[in-house]
Amino acid sequence: MIKRIYIDNYKCLVNFELALEELSLLLGPSGVDKTAVLDVVFALRRLLSGDARLTDAAVFPIRTLTRWQSRDRQVFEIQVLLASETFTYRLEVEHQRKTRLARIGRERLEGAERLGAVRADVDRERYLNLLPGYVRRLVEKASRLLDLDLRGDLDRFFALAPRRPGALDRLLPALETYPAAARERLSVRRPAADADGIWLHPGEPVFDALAGRIVAAHGRDAQRGAIFADPRADAPYLFHLLEMSVEQAASGERGGRRVLERRLVGVRHGGGGPPVECDVEQLLLLRGAPEVSPGAVALAGRGVALRAEAAQYAERTVPERRQRTRVGFSLRAVELAARRVRLSERGGRAAAEDSLAEVKREQRLIAAEQER
Repeated sequence: MIKRIYIDNYKCLVNFELALEELSLLLGPSGVDKTAVLDVVFALRRLLSGDARLTDAAVFPIRTLTRWQSRDRQVFEIQVLLASETFTYRLEVEHQRKTRLARIGRERLEGAERLGAVRADVDRERYLNLLPGYVRRLVEKASRLLDLDLRGDLDRFFALAPRRPGALDRLLPALETYPAAARERLSVRRPAADADGIWLHPGEPVFDALAGRIVAAHGRDAQRGAIFADPRADAPYLFHLLEMSVEQAASGERGGRRVLERRLVGVRHGGGGPPVECDVEQLLLLRGAPEVSPGAVALAGRGVALRAEAAQYAERTVPERRQRTRVGFSLRAVELAARRVRLSERGGRAAAEDSLAEVKREQRLIAAEQER
């Protein structure tokens, strides 16, 4: 959201500042340059997105200098609120009257050091906003494939009912982890705190059971891949989805291996360069393209070979993932040490003694993991 705009030496706007709310109206008589404010916003957007350069005639041409000013410098400043953080972008444009060319005199972004963290928050928020639609689509398609009926309102609450005997049996263990009333109130959106219901989303037992049934029945078809449309891409690419785990040999007579970390990893590969890791959530931004045949995409014919390269790339990142896992153990050890000190100082109460015993047990487990 744009909070403030500052414009100086642009058309009839001199030392002009405008504060904005979530919904703002620009009202005024003709000739007061209401349109100039929008022109500046659109020009800055084109510059920052890379769609235009400062030397382009239609961005900030010399004719936009305020006529009654002798200064050759224009100043534009825009303040935005992004994920509860405020950022201010300032651009100073210098004009050469002889050559009629413009150049950047000064450019600054206040808060740039926080931008990486905010971008991650924005991506997560966008993911959560898109999630209900994709969960709904999976529920609709999965119910047909698994002989289940959807009874109720998919935009509010609904229930699963079998079309044939036994169709719901595989989902009953997950459903029965909830109160009886909640089992008839499934939702693709998070219910209000005081509403009984089951919010279907990745990580929730009923959703995971439903997705597991689809994977078991149609996983082989999914591994064949599919073609999607990415409105942001300017060239075809392959998107590999890998399940990676960091494992450790277990001690003791039973032996075996212990999984320390498991996650899905997205790898994007355009074929003209090395694979690049990317967020799995990018899949949510793609659109189906059933009208496009595999033969129409030249890159699809190299899918098997490029899949091997993606797997090799993933294997090269295993040492780094193992190190991150060890760092995670170290951070947990620090947290437990601080908690142990607090509980020891409290003492005396049975609850505190039980918590202290649990902390000590976790510390022994982490110490054992770090020694292996």
